[in-house]
Amino acid sequence: MVDTRKVQIRQGRAISCKLILLCDVISNDVQSDAPGVKELKELEPLDYMNAVIMRYYIPPADYKTLRAIGGTLSDYGSTTWDEPDRREALFTEATLHLKRAVECMRKDVLEDIATIRLLASAYRRCDKMLDAIKYYDDSYNMVPNHDADGSAKEDLEQTNPIRVEILLEKASAYSAIGQVDEALHAYNEARRLQGEKPLAGTILDDITRLFLNDDDIDRRRLMEILKSWTEKERNSFFTYNFEDYVFERTVKRMQKAAFLCNETGLLIGWLTSLANTLPPQSLHLFNMQGAIAELYYPMLGDIENGKTLRQELLALPTKPSLAYEDSMNEARTRHRMDLADILFYEFQMTADPTKKEALMDTLRDLPSAHEHDDDNKNFRGSHVDMLRANMLRLMGPAKEYESYMKELFKKCVAGLEDSISWNDSSSLRLLAKVLASLDSLESDSRIAISAQFSILDLAIYGQDLEPEQSEMPSNESDTEAGAEQESVNEKSEPLNESNVLQNDSLMDKAHGVESKDLPEEPIEEKQGPTELGEQDVTETHSDNETETDELDEDVFPEGLACNGSYETSISSWTQPIYYCLICPNCDLCEDCHSKRVQQTKRVQSTEEKTEEPWLSFCGANYCYIKGPMKGWKGVKDSIVQYGETEITVTE
Repeated sequence: MVDTRKVQIRQGRAISCKLILLCDVISNDVQSDAPGVKELKELEPLDYMNAVIMRYYIPPADYKTLRAIGGTLSDYGSTTWDEPDRREALFTEATLHLKRAVECMRKDVLEDIATIRLLASAYRRCDKMLDAIKYYDDSYNMVPNHDADGSAKEDLEQTNPIRVEILLEKASAYSAIGQVDEALHAYNEARRLQGEKPLAGTILDDITRLFLNDDDIDRRRLMEILKSWTEKERNSFFTYNFEDYVFERTVKRMQKAAFLCNETGLLIGWLTSLANTLPPQSLHLFNMQGAIAELYYPMLGDIENGKTLRQELLALPTKPSLAYEDSMNEARTRHRMDLADILFYEFQMTADPTKKEALMDTLRDLPSAHEHDDDNKNFRGSHVDMLRANMLRLMGPAKEYESYMKELFKKCVAGLEDSISWNDSSSLRLLAKVLASLDSLESDSRIAISAQFSILDLAIYGQDLEPEQSEMPSNESDTEAGAEQESVNEKSEPLNESNVLQNDSLMDKAHGVESKDLPEEPIEEKQGPTELGEQDVTETHSDNETETDELDEDVFPEGLACNGSYETSISSWTQPIYYCLICPNCDLCEDCHSKRVQQTKRVQSTEEKTEEPWLSFCGANYCYIKGPMKGWKGVKDSIVQYGETEITVTE
């Protein structure tokens, strides 16, 4: 019985591999000083293969030879993205040889199918999708229709995999030219032929990517697709997206579609059903539990379930492989901050002092996000400590609050003074919160948040290896987990007790007094509270202000994502952000900040009323600091530049 997978051998590339191996033989066997060797090695792929054909007496007009040459040239063409003219020439030669191979076919059905598929693939690679679809149809129609003529099960097992593969390739071509319905039809026919065995998760993921538009039509179609799948298919799709590495954009798109179609409960049921089958130590369970927790809160606003699931999540005995340990620690840090955010929200909402004290104790006793790390070395996790400091500010005692703020300040300084660079952004973001809550230090807070993308010390940049992190809609694109912290410089100026205790504006705003963002310029005296949104930060430009796209500065290549939309990425001040001074880790783009201010006005007219966001973020009276500060020019060679001022990083 013929084994179709062996017959195809990557659609006829056995000969292609033979030619490449023979090319290696020529270059390895011939002495380097032999005549013509240098010229041979400099030949283009086609000339090189022709030289091999001549030397080893391979029949040049044989259809397998033509197919091998065409397939090899197509492979070469797919790797020359930076040379468009050469790429086009390679694909042109590839299709010419493959067409000649088709003309020379010998009526061996499986070999002929493989040849035509190679031609279709070459057209698809050079973006000639309609030609590709034509040849995919030709190859599909050549496959014996054992399903229709009632052939034996063994015959179906031979031909169905070929039909499925052709359909998937054709669906990909339809998808590339935006013919969604045709692509979906091909995918569904492949699903039918696959029988009880689901398609691979990556293919099912491709099906959901047919519906990427952020509108009601695509959201509803996405949910209809998920509902039409069998449980095995959904679990295959979920496993692909959650097993080791969470594909955040896909997950957020699915969560948003379920929420806005009022089918979040259905999605929770699907995820929970699969999660219940997973071992407690698996990273797969950890990732799925996190997604379920996010559905309960903030999406559904179910505080109790959102809190309980995160507590269970942090208690899981997860044992990932070493390759995924850093990404899991990053996720644990994020879930720990989300839990702290919930506890702080409950703290705000209750007027019972006993409950407030209990919540403070719970926040204090949260388990570390990193099993083997001291939280004192985890700068991103220190944003949780800032929330507890805010609680102490209201509840006291004053000395404990003062001590807490001093420790946070020392931690920020330590993160900036150590010999590693990848934790500087986290230290600056925490420092911005600390300084913003102290009297008359708003300007320093703006400098800290403006420098978050900057390389502060080129001498150590790149010498320390940054831990690997997961693909996520992160608010901080650097991974702070497990940073090794040196001792704090004892000469650092201690916080003044009066500074710690004088300023009461920040937490007053967060606890019911109507808030405003930090004004653009440092303020000499405190302004009275205004109606939320009346004092938005406005962009003003002075003569000495440099446009951000013209800045000459040293910056990290990473950026951050807006927590309002999860679609906007910000790096190197390509656009301003609003950094929440209360939330553990929240950045908003200008559009989302403007909407949030409008949403949380106490009184909105009918004309200006704004819908609540699909994903809840930031409390009604939270305040923000805008970055970059006015006149910001960046950090260059460890010199901080803004307006007419230049100071060293150490200053």
